[in-house]
This record gives sequence, structure tokens and C-alpha cells, in this order.
Amino acid sequence: MSLIKRNVFFISLLIFLALCGVSIGGTVHQVGDSNGWAIMSVNYDRWASSRTFHVGDSLVFKYNKDFHDVTEVTHNDFKLCEPSKPLTRYETGSDTVILTKPGLQHFICGFPSHCDMGQKLQIHVLPASLGPVAAPVPGPIRSPSSLMSPSPSWKKSASIMKNTIMGLLIVALSLFGFVRATSLYEVGDSNGWTTTVGVDYYKTWSSSKTFYVGDVLIFQYNKTFHNVMEVSFQDFESCNPNSPLTTYQSQYEPVILNRTGHYYFICGVPGHCESGQKLDVLVMPASLENTTPIIQPNNASSSNPSPKPSEDPLEVLPVDDATIATLPYNAASSLCVWSALSMLSFFLLQTLVFL
Repeated sequence: MSLIKRNVFFISLLIFLALCGVSIGGTVHQVGDSNGWAIMSVNYDRWASSRTFHVGDSLVFKYNKDFHDVTEVTHNDFKLCEPSKPLTRYETGSDTVILTKPGLQHFICGFPSHCDMGQKLQIHVLPASLGPVAAPVPGPIRSPSSLMSPSPSWKKSASIMKNTIMGLLIVALSLFGFVRATSLYEVGDSNGWTTTVGVDYYKTWSSSKTFYVGDVLIFQYNKTFHNVMEVSFQDFESCNPNSPLTTYQSQYEPVILNRTGHYYFICGVPGHCESGQKLDVLVMPASLENTTPIIQPNNASSSNPSPKPSEDPLEVLPVDDATIATLPYNAASSLCVWSALSMLSFFLLQTLVFL
């Protein structure tokens, strides 16, 4: 009986950790290995490409703080080796950076010319991974007679265990009603991402929909004439494409909405944003409703304008580069939730069968 109890507890713990997006035994990566964080000693592109990074892992930067620092920057500033607008700056000489969300992260040394000499690191962080789990050690084999004649204490323990498992099962099945399926939105519906639909088209399109953390925007466009840039609120208002947070140019862009608040997108081709090729999306916390849409239909757009950021009660933090860097990844809308709940329910049901 104790073996069953230990196994169910162990499995339930793993499932709930997976449900919360927690990585068990996150890997610690010492940047540059024994060479650390320095100039002209490590090819950091090659170093990063030889490793796999997951949410929950850590980067350790070791360096001489009199000559170096660690500056996290946007993708655009990474390409330009521009340290003047850091998302975060570390200066202790031994810094641990925990990877809290999936996606690209960019680091440079902010000292003059160090980034240009190769002291820069770009990593691609994958969702949390549980990794291999060791099988529980089997207990001693009992004789047939002992299995057929359970003691009163065993029966009492089995009854308690059954009630406990029933409670866990009810919780797991109830959670199915609180997890929302991810929705995919084709930006502009059948018109896609273009300049031919009018100045207010994307504003009207966005205001007719409700977006949640975990949903996905899909931009479809002709990459010869357009691109997609995520920008700050100020650059969105002024149609300024010179300091993008992220630039997409592949003509089919799925963008995961992994935080609450406003996302701002423009086309960076001259004159296109001014012609209306700009999109403001307000993202709500992960829904507690039980919904199942996969791709949203091309509904007629509403005429209700979306609230301005300054008037929006849901916007807890101002949306700027630093805020985007610190907002955590919300794992509640990811597929691991459904997998976790399914596995938990399966194991609990299997255990009940044998009690």
C-alpha cells in the first residue's frame, strides 16, 4: 500500500509541476564555459548553438566587472551593438540570469566596442521540459497468500487512499473546465496584413475580438512589400520603425501572446503605418472559461474603438522594453496543461482500479 501511495504522490507532483510550467532540475549554463564572459576568447554563437535552453534554466555570467558587464537588450539593439537602452544590466562579475519565458533573449557587453568584437550572446529559450524521469523502485514481491489476505490496517489505509485519490481526481477533472484552449487569429481575416483596407481597418478588426494570454496572431503578407514590427506605444503612435522590439519578415508570422497588456505592431515600410497598417492588441489574462475555438471565424468587425492605453484598467504596467523583458511567461494556456491534466486523471483512475 505504501508503494502505491508513494507512486501516486510522486506522479501527481510531477504532473502538477508540469501544469505550472516548472522545469524540474533546470540546467545551469556557465556562459563561455571555463573562458567565461570575455572578448575574443569564445565564439558565443557557436557556444549557444551547441546547447538547448529551456524555461527554468539559468545562465551564469562570470567576468571581471572592472572591464565588462552584461546588458540584456532588444533584438534590434543586439544587431546594432547598442547598449544605451538596456532592458536589464548586470555588473557584479558573477551574475545568474534565470530564463523565465520562451523566445529569444539577447545579451551584450556594454563597454565600448566589446560587442563589436564578439562579446554578444543570443539564445533561443524553449518551453519548460520535465526531461527523463526515473522509474520508481519496485517493492518486495509478496507471496500469493499474503496478497489474498489483506490485514485490517491495509484495508483502512486503502480506504483512506481511495478517498484521497478521488479528491485529487475531482480537482483534476474540474480544472478541465477552467483551462482555455488557444485561439488562432488571422490578422485582417481574409485581407491579411496590407495597406489596401483603409486607415481604421485594423483598429476595427482588433476591437471586435477578445485576446487572451496564450492566443496566437498570424500575419500573412507579401514580404516584398511589407513586414511586421513590434514597437513601443510611443513608436506606434508616431509610426516610427527605427527602434523595433522585434522585426518579422518571412510573410507568414505566428506571434504568441504570452503576456497581458498591449501589443503594438506596424509595417516598417515607409508610409504604410501612416496608411493604417498598424495594429494595437489588448491581451487579457488567461480566460477561466471553457472554450474550444481553434481558428477564429472571419466575423464582421465591430465599430467600437479599443480603449486607449492610459484609460485601460487592465494595463497594470506601462508597455516598454523593460516591462516586456520582465513579464513572465504564462504557462496556463500552453498544451502542457492539457497533457498534465490528462495524465493526472489517467494515473488516478488507474490507481483507483487497484484499490
